[in-house]
Amino acid sequence: MGDVVDIAQKAALKYLRSILGLKNNVSSRRSRLVFGLPKLEHQLIVRLVKNISKYIKHFQEFPDIYGKTIEEYGKWLNISVDLVSVEPRTLKELVMQRSIKETAEKENILIGNRFRDVLSKYLYKSR
Repeated sequence: MGDVVDIAQKAALKYLRSILGLKNNVSSRRSRLVFGLPKLEHQLIVRLVKNISKYIKHFQEFPDIYGKTIEEYGKWLNISVDLVSVEPRTLKELVMQRSIKETAEKENILIGNRFRDVLSKYLYKSR
């Protein structure tokens, strides 16, 4: 996405690792994978889609400035429908699973399809 997002993401992971007492030389991708965190740009696309949905409800028109971005991430997710029409919770799960899977492939680590759900259930106890 851009240098600013990468810098923010690395700073956030460095802060998280320092809180937990981990060494700073641990790979950012591996840290994200262990914590089940997607890339920051993928988290931001979910927020963008939510904001576009609110904009459409309020003004009854699509903001054309974001059309190319939405189309690009639709192709990345292999979704044939418009991202704005997908329920936000479903979209978030799709994006998070795809992001974590992509990170694992870059690190040559095999993970299951529901890796994030297992982390949520047993590590974070959110369900």
